[in-house]
Amino acid sequence: MNKKYYPEYKETVYEEILPNGLKVVLLPKEGYSSSFAHFTTKFGGSYYDFDVNGTKLISGLAHFLEHRLFDYPKGNVMNLYDSLGALTNAFTSYHVTTYLFKTSKNLEKCVNLLLDFVQLAEFPEEKVENEKKIISQEYHLGNDNPLRRLYKLALRNTCVNYPLRTEIIGTLEDINSTTRELLYLAHRTFYHPTNMSLVIAGGFDPNKLIKVIRRNQAKKTFEDKVIPQLDINEPLAVSKERDEIVIGLPYQKICTGYKFEVPTFKNEVEEYKYSIVSDMLMEMLFGRSSTLTEKLLKDRTVLNPVMVSSEVNKFINAWFLFGDTLDEKVLVSTFDNILTNVEQYMSEKAFNRIKRAMTATAISALDDVETYAERTMMANAQWGINELDSINIVKQIEYKDLQEAATRLKKFVRSVNVLK
Repeated sequence: MNKKYYPEYKETVYEEILPNGLKVVLLPKEGYSSSFAHFTTKFGGSYYDFDVNGTKLISGLAHFLEHRLFDYPKGNVMNLYDSLGALTNAFTSYHVTTYLFKTSKNLEKCVNLLLDFVQLAEFPEEKVENEKKIISQEYHLGNDNPLRRLYKLALRNTCVNYPLRTEIIGTLEDINSTTRELLYLAHRTFYHPTNMSLVIAGGFDPNKLIKVIRRNQAKKTFEDKVIPQLDINEPLAVSKERDEIVIGLPYQKICTGYKFEVPTFKNEVEEYKYSIVSDMLMEMLFGRSSTLTEKLLKDRTVLNPVMVSSEVNKFINAWFLFGDTLDEKVLVSTFDNILTNVEQYMSEKAFNRIKRAMTATAISALDDVETYAERTMMANAQWGINELDSINIVKQIEYKDLQEAATRLKKFVRSVNVLK
């Protein structure tokens, strides 16, 4: 194993890539009794609408697989973990699917179970058909949430080719078109060890635990695979400039999707750094403690603080701004003006405050094995780094990085989406 000590955090990270390609990241915490693990594939809701071995993948496959793998031939996975005194769960994002457990005992058995149930695919026809009904119900329940409907509308109207335009759960048509053959194809392709990582944080001996993992993987065989990669051409355009949902609200909920020019990144670290710079800019402009937020509330431009989300990577550079208002035109015009004149709302003092808070939050999270494991899992799966490296990257960000990124906010296209 490769061992790296970070003296500033008093943390050691152990990493190893096994002969089958699986990346293992171990984060031992001396004095801790509990452990938390993530077994993750870089296969999420955005992986659809492209060919794998001549077969076109449909939306929702990553989420469907997550559901089906818990029906393990040796028993229900949740019940098996319960018998070991552990808790288990899983989730699918647009970028990854991860399977996890938390335990304070039987760690080796829990690790073996995690590796085994995720890497074994058995999809009986009748159970696939039954799963369609369950996921279809989940799809309809999601449509009962007005704010979620608004966000879905904004994603669909802001993106042209980028796969955020379709929900992680998939379209209803694709859910009902899912077959066991498609599930097997997706599992064989994207659940290959070369496309996966295992991250474990907590109280354990890393040299002992890696032997357990090595033995488990040595018993299994996998075909050589070239994992298909996303290649998305997302133009600086939107699918629809304005759209609305009418449900009879006494005010308007607005979600405006803004798209900006995408920078050119030399590597994943640059991509990650820019995403953090973008987060800092959003916090500076629309954070609850920003002077701009105070002004928007005082002027009644918004009825509640603005909520923000973003999607920033090598394919897309987009912000989504949510606000409750009595006047759609005034709010959207205000958003436009803020972005066009962004330097008026920036300061180095605010940047230093945000940077200190972001760094402090990340460092304090190292003491919580669940958060430490999850943040490392996400950093590794999306950017190929661990959480300690990501903290150091944040420390290296300078105010001039935000000033440079802010210039991209002045040129945008947007989609205005209204719930009223």
